[in-house]
Amino acid sequence: MRIDSCKKCGRILEISRQCTVCEDPIEFHCTECKIVNEEQIHLNCMLVGFNFHLLKAISV
Repeated sequence: MRIDSCKKCGRILEISRQCTVCEDPIEFHCTECKIVNEEQIHLNCMLVGFNFHLLKAISV
């Protein structure tokens, strides 16, 4: 798992959100500064999720 530190205060960031496909962390926040970093997009997971939703819509 990737561990980042806050760019402002240097504290270790907490996980805010996880990927719904692979469950790796995709968004972090600092409990001290309340800063949230940019969401990290997993392109392969995004495509898997998109294809799943397309298949689900077609089968209805």
